[in-house]
Amino acid sequence: MQSISLDRGYDTGAVHRSLELLGITGYIPAIRFSNSLEKYDFFYLPQEDAFCCPEGARLVYQSLNCSQTIGKYLRCYQVQGEPCKHCKQQSVCFKQTGIRRRILGSSCYPAFHRGHERIGSDAYWHMMRLRKIWAEGSFSVLKREHCLSKLRKRGIPAVTEECLLSAMALNLKRMVNAILLPLKTLKIRAANTNFRSGFVFCQQIQ
Repeated sequence: MQSISLDRGYDTGAVHRSLELLGITGYIPAIRFSNSLEKYDFFYLPQEDAFCCPEGARLVYQSLNCSQTIGKYLRCYQVQGEPCKHCKQQSVCFKQTGIRRRILGSSCYPAFHRGHERIGSDAYWHMMRLRKIWAEGSFSVLKREHCLSKLRKRGIPAVTEECLLSAMALNLKRMVNAILLPLKTLKIRAANTNFRSGFVFCQQIQ
């Protein structure tokens, strides 16, 4: 597998980094945050692994912190020195209690950024179209006709078995259709041929 397209729920730094380590190019839509950095004109510098504020100050990678609220490790980017003290945007950039601006990002933010750079490319839209054709249609059928709208088993092994059985049933239906479709086509062609022959024979008698 060289490329894969996933839905927006997989747009995390850990997923992007895992795909890179496996040598797989991932195409994942971005999660829309109401409080994104672009809203405040911050942008990321991948060559330096740093952020740049609207006033030109660099927020460099400082440390890897563990957030107690969400239980995840986050990369801390922070301004070096005290340029924020005399910045005219200080009142709107961060709270009055702070002395320098900092940004908390995903523990795998460089990979996260590289994944987002592929959004909007021709390859991205091609993979999204293939996903709509092959993945989303199959998910819809599995939920509607094969009882996967709600899982009835508990535990990863049991849930895996339930999903595999549903996928097997869907593939068996597709296999039967693939086998019977040529037979149906031949039957229709034969019926049309007999109809035309009979029509020509009636014309000759008249």
